[in-house]
Amino acid sequence: MRTLSIVVLGLVCFLASVGGYETEYEDDVNRNTAMSANMNNYIDVVMIQVGPWMNTHLVPMALPDVVEGFEHRPILITYHGEIALTNGVFHTIHSVGRNGNAMMHYDRQLLRVSVGANIRQLGVSIGKDMFSGNFTYDYSAHIMDLGPTGFVDVDVATMTFTSEFIIDMTDFYIWMQDFRLTNMG
Repeated sequence: MRTLSIVVLGLVCFLASVGGYETEYEDDVNRNTAMSANMNNYIDVVMIQVGPWMNTHLVPMALPDVVEGFEHRPILITYHGEIALTNGVFHTIHSVGRNGNAMMHYDRQLLRVSVGANIRQLGVSIGKDMFSGNFTYDYSAHIMDLGPTGFVDVDVATMTFTSEFIIDMTDFYIWMQDFRLTNMG
């Protein structure tokens, strides 16, 4: 009986060592392949906090000046015109939310994150400066040196964009791979 228990113990030890070796080998193989994950739940939680943070820390935000002109000479007279948008200010953000799937891909020490977002600017703000939109600009439009000046007050209901950025996990360097405005209206 003692011999039978020693044989059974030896057989169990042998089978346990074979199973452990196969599991360890499979883990090594899986570590070398690319991994992907859906980050929708995580991004949803983060996006809820982004809108209020942006309103507190980034708004109002100065916008760059834009000057566009043209010149055309059909026969003898040269026609020229110009529009200048200056002193632009971005005033409010109502909310920020995810658009589409947020995906993460990890391969060869590079983490690629693709995220789409909606910025909803539905709120109208009337403050001490008496503005009533999300963007305001002073403008000057001239054709042949004649034309009006004034201000532009713009409300944008939703701005949708997609972005993709890469994080190098060896030195934590982050760079923007792609950014596209897909809807503005």
